Amino acid sequence: WQPVRAAEEAQSSGGITEFRATPARLRGRIELSWKYAGKPFSGSFVVERSTNGGAWRAVSACVQPFDEGNESYACADAGLTSGTRYAYRACVSSRGANCTKSSATKSVAVKAP
Repeated sequence: WQPVRAAEEAQSSGGITEFRATPARLRGRIELSWKYAGKPFSGSFVVERSTNGGAWRAVSACVQPFDEGNESYACADAGLTSGTRYAYRACVSSRGANCTKSSATKSVAVKAP
C-alpha cells in the first residue's frame, strides 16, 4: 500500500478521472470528487475506504447512480477519526458489487482533520 498526497489525482478506471480525496474544514470529514468520461452504463459509482490498504468498505454516502447528463460527482465521508489516515478508491459497478483491485482507481490516501 503506497499512500499518495491528499488531493492527488488517481489513475483512470473505467472512465473515472480526477478522483480526489481532500480533508474538509470540518473535523472528521473527507470530501471526495471525481469525473466520468466513459460510456453510459446502468449502475452506480462506488467509493471505498480502507485504513490498512487491505480491507475495503463501501462509503454508503458515496454510492451514486450514473447520470448521463452529469460528468462531475462529489460526496463526503463523515464521522471519521481525526488524525487517522484513510485510503479511498472508486469504481463503476453495474451490479452493486464492490470494487476489485483491477476495476478500481489507484487509491488516494489522506489524513482526516
